[in-house]
Formats: sequence, C-alpha cells, structure tokens
Amino acid sequence: MEILSEDNVCPLCGTHVPPQAASETEAAADTETQSAKKAAACRYPAYKPKKPDTVKTASFFATCAVSIVSLYINYTTFSQYHFLWSVLVISAVFFIYKTVFIWTSRVYYIGAKLFSQFFWASQLTIVLDVLTGLSFWSFSLVIPWFSIGITTVLSILAVCNRKNYQEYTGYMTAAFFLAVVLFFVSLFPFIKIKWPSSAAMLYALLTLFALFLFSRRQFKAEFKKRFHL
Repeated sequence: MEILSEDNVCPLCGTHVPPQAASETEAAADTETQSAKKAAACRYPAYKPKKPDTVKTASFFATCAVSIVSLYINYTTFSQYHFLWSVLVISAVFFIYKTVFIWTSRVYYIGAKLFSQFFWASQLTIVLDVLTGLSFWSFSLVIPWFSIGITTVLSILAVCNRKNYQEYTGYMTAAFFLAVVLFFVSLFPFIKIKWPSSAAMLYALLTLFALFLFSRRQFKAEFKKRFHL
C-alpha cells in the first residue's frame, strides 16, 4: 500500500506509521509489482491462427481442374483415338505442382527436397514408359541416372557445408540404399540394359567411401554410427 499522507497515517485505522515501516511497505509493493511483471513476461504469447495460403490453394484447385477436364475430354474421345493421354497430362500437371511446392517450401531440407523431386520425376517417367509401350526404359536408363544425380548433389553439399554432418550422412545413406534397390530391380529379366543401375550403385558406394576417407573425425564418427561399425 502506498501512503500519500505527510504524517504517514494509515487511512484505514488511523494509526501513525513510522517512516521505516512506510519504506518497507513501498519496498514490498515494488517487489510485488516486479513479480507481477515477471509473471506476465513468462506467459505464452497470444495464439495467432495461420492465414490460409491462397496461392497454394488456388494452385491445387487449378491442378485438379486441369486433371478433371483432361480426363473428361479423354473419356469422350477415347472411342476415336484409343489413347489414354489424360494420364500423362495428369502426371505432368501434378509433377509441376509438386515441384513448385517442394522448392518454395521452407519446411523441407535440401535432402528431402531432392528425394521428393526424385520420386515425382520417377513416377512421371514410369507413366510415360507405360503409355509408350512399356519397354522399361524408365527403370533401365532414366531412374538410375536420377540416382546418380542425387548422389552427386548430396556429395557436393556434404563437402561444401560440413556443419550439417548428421543430416548429409543420413541422406547419403538413403541414396546408397536407393541405388542398391535399383541394382536388384535390374536383375529381373525384363530389364534389358543393366549397366546404368550397376553404375549407380558403384558410384554411390565410391562416393560414401571417398567422403569417409577425406572427411573430418566428426563425419567419420557419424558415418560409423549410421552403419554400426
């Protein structure tokens, strides 16, 4: 309580308050005020709901609209042309939409963006392969070179940015196992050209080995942790 009287008289009971007691009262009041300010500062900020992303929503709507219209036109003209070109259009439109979304997003890291781009580009080439006669050129030629490209970009990033050892070792390990999967797929008899998949696995293995030899101790420790060496 703050007493404004010159005689230091309590306004409630009329008792004279000594100057020392008045100063103690003021000190206690200041302490309570500071405690209240600290408590207010420790409170969580007011929740602000995120505004809807109008551009993203409009892009998704346009993608769906183009896909539905192309599918309808293909359905009405299929008896005349006998070709499912709408599937290729839908795959290409969604590939463009996901490409723009992936590379403009601030949530994903560069490694996640590369792998997302790889899977969407792979599905587009597979659809194109199926529509052009299914000769499996997508598995034997294109997708292995996508794997080599991912390994190259990740190795360059790992060398140029050595602070994020843990992140790049994880992505490099994933790229290596992806190349191994492509190698085992190439062992099936329907894959006529097998050397690109073998080259992708060998390139990923040599890249990991080179990064392990020429890197610092931190990278080697993380590498051993990943492979349980």
